[in-house]
Amino acid sequence: MNQAIQFVDRVEYINGVLTFYAMANGMLIPCTIDMDNIERSDALTHFAQLRFDYEEVAQQLIEDEEFTAEGQVVIPPLAPLR
Repeated sequence: MNQAIQFVDRVEYINGVLTFYAMANGMLIPCTIDMDNIERSDALTHFAQLRFDYEEVAQQLIEDEEFTAEGQVVIPPLAPLR
């Protein structure tokens, strides 16, 4: 595990996109998941159930420097959304 990447306890759900955050080298990096406009409570439950899996994917994307032009990493849903 790369100690330079830490995940903060901040999760947002706005307009169908769930965002959680990583700290890497002093920078706050948004990690986004398109939740296809499911209900906020369902999106948060989905994320809570798969949080560590999402954090692993985000960590790999950050290590591989797979950032968008806006400086975020985009993660596809890891399981079907209901």
